[in-house]
Amino acid sequence: MADVIAEGKRKTEEHGEVPASKKAKETDSGSEMEAQENGVENEDKENGVEAVTLDLPDDDTINSMPEENMKKTIELLKKGKFVADKYVEALTRACDVVANKNPDVFTEDQQTSQQTLEAFKEKMTDKKRNEDLEEDTKKAFAYHIEVCKAAMPELFNPPVEEKEVAEEKPAVEETPVEALFKKAPAVTLDAVYQVVNTGLTKLTREKKQLSDELRQLHEKMEIADESLRHQILESMGAGASGCWRFLQVHGGEIFEHYSKLGKSELVILSLCRDVVSEVIEKIILCRRNWTAAASALNKYPDGATSLVCGPVITAEQYTNKDLMISLAPENRASLQQLISGWKRKVDSSDKFIIDYQKSLLPEGGEASYEFIMKELAGKIGRMPTKSLAVEEKLYIGYHLSLIKGCVGKMMELTIARKCLEGKYKISQSGGDFRGGRDDRNRNRYGGGKNRGRFDHRGSY
Repeated sequence: MADVIAEGKRKTEEHGEVPASKKAKETDSGSEMEAQENGVENEDKENGVEAVTLDLPDDDTINSMPEENMKKTIELLKKGKFVADKYVEALTRACDVVANKNPDVFTEDQQTSQQTLEAFKEKMTDKKRNEDLEEDTKKAFAYHIEVCKAAMPELFNPPVEEKEVAEEKPAVEETPVEALFKKAPAVTLDAVYQVVNTGLTKLTREKKQLSDELRQLHEKMEIADESLRHQILESMGAGASGCWRFLQVHGGEIFEHYSKLGKSELVILSLCRDVVSEVIEKIILCRRNWTAAASALNKYPDGATSLVCGPVITAEQYTNKDLMISLAPENRASLQQLISGWKRKVDSSDKFIIDYQKSLLPEGGEASYEFIMKELAGKIGRMPTKSLAVEEKLYIGYHLSLIKGCVGKMMELTIARKCLEGKYKISQSGGDFRGGRDDRNRNRYGGGKNRGRFDHRGSY
């Protein structure tokens, strides 16, 4: 038997045939040598899975590369194998483009680095997309990338074009008028259009008249009640405060350079004039109404506030002072709640009902309605807990007495209309539901006496 095996082996060698096992061994040995020549090595991990690594150059060689670029590449490689693939694909594309223009641009080192990276990508083909790379492999990979990039400076280090030094223009000296009106309040386009539409030419022609008006206003501003002025400006907004402050603080400079002012400056000053005129008129109005209320109460008129900045009421019109005072709340917060409650009732009513009830108001009642429902809330200010002065209660109570019934009737008509149209919810017990209310009022006001009727108490 041994002779037969020996004879078979001899015949195989004579015909130049190599056993398959020997061929496989030689092939594996050749692949390992090729990978080692390109700097790519295979190592067996503890679990038996083949790992692909790159030879790491010495520290001096690594440190010769741009540190920031190396860190950026290493950081991205933490995401896995797919990042390395993208890097190699991009590198191959860039090298092909540059080589077409200048085939001799790549040195032997750079060609070796490119081949090493391509071989590494090939070895990683069967790995998972997010396959982790060893730290030394990441550093070696980044190193080879920087070696290849060094051959393409026009792509990665483009020359910086020197900017032409702009010819220095002589500084334009700012005029006193320009410096002054930099401090002027911002003017909205709507305000400018309003002035232009009312006659910009006329404004320019009447420049002298505007100057006289501004001088008179400036004198009145100096003696205006500081506290009352502040309350009124607060209700008018920041733009009004800016106009007042500009004319008050810079009035002397404005009049000094007035002859040099152009159209744009005149527009700003005309807006300031309108604002200051309105504030002074409101100050006078507040004092007049406060004096009348104090006179009706036999008091000295001291300390007017913006809460009486409404329709003029004389002392003789306060015919029932105690009733009027009792209608007003104790403090500003309660007043705000009262106005909000009335507004909700009005808002829930239809327009034709509102117009109908307003047409039934007594003389002066519509002005009182506009003051209470549209103006007064904006005058309450930032001190809601502040108690109302008796003069304020009397003045506000007068207006409330004129419109209280009107607002209540609006609610009654609205409820009646909804009921007749079949839109009002009625409880099985005969009571009414208004926005989810039960029939507790029926029990509160006499048990069954109210059964089947609408109870409107509390609606106004």
